[in-house]
Amino acid sequence: MSKRSYYPGSGDVKIVIGSEEVTLRPTLEAGLALSRQAGGFRLAMQKIVDLDLDMIASVIRLGVGREEARRLKDLERMIY
Repeated sequence: MSKRSYYPGSGDVKIVIGSEEVTLRPTLEAGLALSRQAGGFRLAMQKIVDLDLDMIASVIRLGVGREEARRLKDLERMIY
């Protein structure tokens, strides 16, 4: 019998933006989008380290998923 390598909820991160608590979920779709936006995953990570607001907002927007992202219209203002 093989062990499961993924458990629902594993890797999820809860953060507070303003007064809202949201859950970031690591997904392949989010990882690929960030990699494409930055020209590679290493460059995406470097942009985060450099506190690039656009990249940080992208991480949050992609991490919360489409439904929640639509609800957080002023995300950039909320995280600034």
